[in-house]
Amino acid sequence: MEKIGCRKQYIPSNLNQDSERTVIRKTLITAFFIRSYASFSMRKEVP
Repeated sequence: MEKIGCRKQYIPSNLNQDSERTVIRKTLITAFFIRSYASFSMRKEVP
């Protein structure tokens, strides 16, 4: 928590919000890809 507060002081609020949004978006996309890939591989394994 303290580290995040220190970062906010140096980085502008707008840029910080944008970076947080991009990180969340990337994590969601990666999770979606991993989930779809896992389901695809499972389908391949199971006849």
